[in-house]
Amino acid sequence: MFFAHPIPSWALAAILLLAAALAVAAYARGRVPLRRGQRATLTGLRFAALALLVFFLLRPVVPLGRPPGGSGVVALLVDTSRSMGLEEDGVTRLARAQSVVRDQLVPALSGSFTVEVLEAGDRVQRADIGGLSANARSTDLPGALAATRDRYRDRNLAGIVLISDGGNLVPLDHTASPPGAEVPIITVGVGDAEIQYDRELRSVTAGPSAMDASLVDITATIVGHGASGRSQVRLLQGSRVLDVRDATLPADGAPVQLVFPVQPERDAPVVFGVEVAVDEHELTTRNNRMDVLVPAPGRPRRILFLEGAPGFEHTFLRRAWQLDPSLAIDSVVRKGRDDRGQDTYYVLAASARTASLSTGFPASREALYAYDAVVLANANLDAFPRDTLEALADFVGERGGGLLVLGSRALSPQGLAQSTLEPVLPLELTDRRGGLARAALPAADRFKVAITPEGLRHPVTRLGPADAETRRRWAALPPLGGAAPLGAARPGASVLAATQGSTGSVVPLIAVQRFGRGRAMIFGGEGSWRWKMMMPAADRTYEAFWRQAARWLASEAPEPVSVTAPANAPVGSAAAIDVSVRNASFEPVPDAQVHVSVRTPSGADRVLTPTDAGGAGRHAASFVPEESGLYRIRVEAKRDETVLASAEQPLLAGGMDPEFVDPRLNETVLRKLAEESGGRYVRAADAGEVAGAVRAPRALARPGEVRDLWHNAWSFLLILALLTTEWALRRRWGLR
Repeated sequence: MFFAHPIPSWALAAILLLAAALAVAAYARGRVPLRRGQRATLTGLRFAALALLVFFLLRPVVPLGRPPGGSGVVALLVDTSRSMGLEEDGVTRLARAQSVVRDQLVPALSGSFTVEVLEAGDRVQRADIGGLSANARSTDLPGALAATRDRYRDRNLAGIVLISDGGNLVPLDHTASPPGAEVPIITVGVGDAEIQYDRELRSVTAGPSAMDASLVDITATIVGHGASGRSQVRLLQGSRVLDVRDATLPADGAPVQLVFPVQPERDAPVVFGVEVAVDEHELTTRNNRMDVLVPAPGRPRRILFLEGAPGFEHTFLRRAWQLDPSLAIDSVVRKGRDDRGQDTYYVLAASARTASLSTGFPASREALYAYDAVVLANANLDAFPRDTLEALADFVGERGGGLLVLGSRALSPQGLAQSTLEPVLPLELTDRRGGLARAALPAADRFKVAITPEGLRHPVTRLGPADAETRRRWAALPPLGGAAPLGAARPGASVLAATQGSTGSVVPLIAVQRFGRGRAMIFGGEGSWRWKMMMPAADRTYEAFWRQAARWLASEAPEPVSVTAPANAPVGSAAAIDVSVRNASFEPVPDAQVHVSVRTPSGADRVLTPTDAGGAGRHAASFVPEESGLYRIRVEAKRDETVLASAEQPLLAGGMDPEFVDPRLNETVLRKLAEESGGRYVRAADAGEVAGAVRAPRALARPGEVRDLWHNAWSFLLILALLTTEWALRRRWGLR
């Protein structure tokens, strides 16, 4: 027996002495007319009742005794995810795990421990080792270990032995205590760390839809495990084959990338598939195909075009952009000064926005933030008030808009030096680094464009499906009329093209960078309209470049209500949805009521309950896709029954099966899970070492099962009997 709520012995002695004093005082001589024997009897009964009450308050318990294997329980946790059904050398991984448990672990551990077998599938549960099947949808090893630890929270758990191939789909949280940290976790790896023969699609991604003619790059990464040589790769839309390529897989298993330019329909989301030819000798064919979602572009992106003076550049640029249905152009051209010396402007914009542009710049923060990108073309920034430059910097960094600056007047160091707008631009405005700024730039003829390696693949400057086509089209363009003597690229910026300036040195011509939430671009050339006027009428290089630049700048500018969700989610696993609600000034709306619904591929609507995600207008929701196909997420934000804005986001479920991506034995995950808990990792061939690892000295967190002595009717009746006897004797001896 022992106390569940123990106190120091000196404190217990003091309490008992106090109880004795109270009992003696109750029947002290002179206060009560009793004989010595009667006084001793009543005092003893009072002290016994008080002492028994103290005894029960300390909660006396007795252990029930340990079951066979008295050193505790060892949980054998067997991974039953689908990757455990992969067959290697004629035996599945799960069959190998069953053999390890049945023939090695149970005999080695059952003499010293109570051994219980659990399966880690869609949930953790008791299992018969012979009745396991590899059919769980996905693998969550940290969650399975935490569930196992919780399952045995009231028992003497000596250790957890996890038998798995390490194919974990949930990121390991290294900031929190590892699951089951109170007990050692011994992980046993089953499967081959090096696959004998398999060809897999490691990833398929869709690039931004910024290229001219709505071209989108589908990039496929292919890996061959012991499968060197040529392999056929197909691009599909549904069952229709769009393109066929031959990929040469290296013998060392290095990944190979293929890029498929596609031109999807733009009025709805489109799903494309990439498929590697199947070979019957592969480890699995379930990683030979992946689908990817290309979302519809949505509304036309609004561009504010500020031109410092009328000219050819404005006319040609506006015409190129106006003919692009994905762009909506508002232009403001400074005409000169009136009789009072005030600047006058020619405004061509949507009627709802014309009034706010009458002074040459949006009259309010809300009016500016209604645009997705701003273009400063030969604008005299010396004449811009400092708060206007600050507003443009905030437009890029906070609102997430795009900014394009072109023309020598706009790029004048005097207009931008020391302003808040200067760090937004991807290039320094003066050549403070001298030749170092040009060391990596390609050679170029005077005012001719020389594309850089980054420019060959960037959506702004890529002009063809192949690098050679892009390089040829840029080389064919006539020289520009001039180029600003710009300086070096800022850290993180990319120089996409260069040219030879008036002094004969090579200078950056086109550069881009991300700034805050937005994007910025510089075009340092003069007279790009020559690319239209001096080329054959059928050549579309001028239109392609400038449309791609505008789309790239504006395409990722967020909406006031924005939705973030995975583009491709596994069936049966939770898909997280993040919602951000801002007002017209892009300030968070913390008190908005957010409604989230999901339409399934079969047409059913599901209403989700979002939760606050840390304030600042952020909300979170999740749902589990139960069928493959295209889901449509709709979000509506209200305040006091007034709709602030709404947004939609497509989500593809089942486009890939992450359970079979890189199906090798993942020893890294298993080793981390073991070592962070004080356990160790062993391979299946060394499973005999597990018993020694479990027997390693380790303090147990709590005793075995116990029984409370006071938690029964007899405890109450005993105290009641003592008090009743005392009362009866008092009455008999004449006391009240």
